[in-house]
Amino acid sequence: MLFVVVILLNLVTQGLSRCLFNRIGIGTVSTGREIQGKREWKVTVTNNCECPQAPIYLNCRGFQTVEKVEPPILEKRGDQCLLINGRPLGPFASISFSYAMESPFVLTASTSKCLLKL
Repeated sequence: MLFVVVILLNLVTQGLSRCLFNRIGIGTVSTGREIQGKREWKVTVTNNCECPQAPIYLNCRGFQTVEKVEPPILEKRGDQCLLINGRPLGPFASISFSYAMESPFVLTASTSKCLLKL
């Protein structure tokens, strides 16, 4: 019985280590549009993990867009931005949003958790 528990804990630990916030991919491309004289950028956030992740927070210190991003998608909370109201982003799923600034803003994942089901 102890052997089974050790194996199970090992599998859970391996699953969690593969599904940290460093498995959140973020890509930014120019849309070619201008909003209030600023270039528009499209961001795609992808969960590159086998399990859903939530809540996903992005580092967004200094993020100031002239184009409104809907709060259900991205909500600025001080220097952090909460993605999709803290709801899970499924395995290998993506979500996109656009913003307008002079140059692309480097968004990085700061925290997320794997919602591992046993």
